[in-house]
Amino acid sequence: MEKEKINEIVGSAFIAKELYSIDPGSTNGGIVRFKDNKYESWPLKKMKDFNELCDFWKYQAEITSLPLVALEMINTYNSDTENIGRMHRLNKLKDHYVELRSALKLAKINFIEVQPRSWQKTLNISIPGEDYQIKKERYKDIAKDMFPTEKIVGWNADAYLIIEFLRTKLKYDQRWILNKLKKYQPSKKLF
Repeated sequence: MEKEKINEIVGSAFIAKELYSIDPGSTNGGIVRFKDNKYESWPLKKMKDFNELCDFWKYQAEITSLPLVALEMINTYNSDTENIGRMHRLNKLKDHYVELRSALKLAKINFIEVQPRSWQKTLNISIPGEDYQIKKERYKDIAKDMFPTEKIVGWNADAYLIIEFLRTKLKYDQRWILNKLKKYQPSKKLF
């Protein structure tokens, strides 16, 4: 990569003044912002449609100086195809994930996509083969321990943990941020 390009990307990644994390569940997901050593969270279930997501992120882009967003990715595995109900839920979740990505792009906000296993491994909280409901309760308890002054509930627990992951990466592994950053690029005119 050219030195100028690296410096340009480094500028937006390393001087991010506000960090956001998104757990993309449409009914049980949330957004957390870290700014000036304070946290704020919003439930995604209150944003009823794509237009509300776009409005939220456009507003954040207007009031925010140099934001950086970590968006948790949605994955499916071969074993998921065996359970039709699970596949249906995952497909709905993927649709919501695509809407979130699109809203960030429309708002011209830089973001990174984070694999669930990546943030869980970095925070050293993953237990292979653990039951989903037990894992969610355990993660909520971990988030309550990490953020004792915040109101941690089911819809925002993972987003708080993803913020901690992002802060850890910014402190100790900035190259990872550079490699993952989806930097806003204005589109070229077609005509």
